[in-house]
Amino acid sequence: MPHFWSAGFGCLGERNRETAIRIPPTVELSGGDPARQINLEFRAPDAAACPHLVLAVLVLAGLRGLQDELPEPTLVEEDPTGLDEEERRRLGISGLPGSLDGALGALETDEVVRSWFSSDLWDCYLSVKRNEIDLLEGVEPSEACERYLRVC
Repeated sequence: MPHFWSAGFGCLGERNRETAIRIPPTVELSGGDPARQINLEFRAPDAAACPHLVLAVLVLAGLRGLQDELPEPTLVEEDPTGLDEEERRRLGISGLPGSLDGALGALETDEVVRSWFSSDLWDCYLSVKRNEIDLLEGVEPSEACERYLRVC
């Protein structure tokens, strides 16, 4: 959800905590080279995500971008919530799903990502996650967090 430093939008930003991919700030100390500090934060996954699938999809998406010579995303400097829908569309900014159910729905319709793994894997994963949704139905957020903690 926006404004909780939780990556509410699918876009790239420098020092922008509202973006899914963030370039954190660097510092110049004792003449050190700030370029050596450059890294990216992928901020979209939450506790419901499978870290192995997240990493695999990131690697495969990067490879696809390189192989297909996809264009670089626009660097978003402002808070995307302050932009109107037309401006977001022009910049290629999309809102991220606000729930596990919404994320699974987006995954189910993403033919590119789904093509990277077997249908058996996706069927199993989606089934497990839909069961997870059912198990957390009506549960207070604090209890849901506690349940996730107990699983680890």
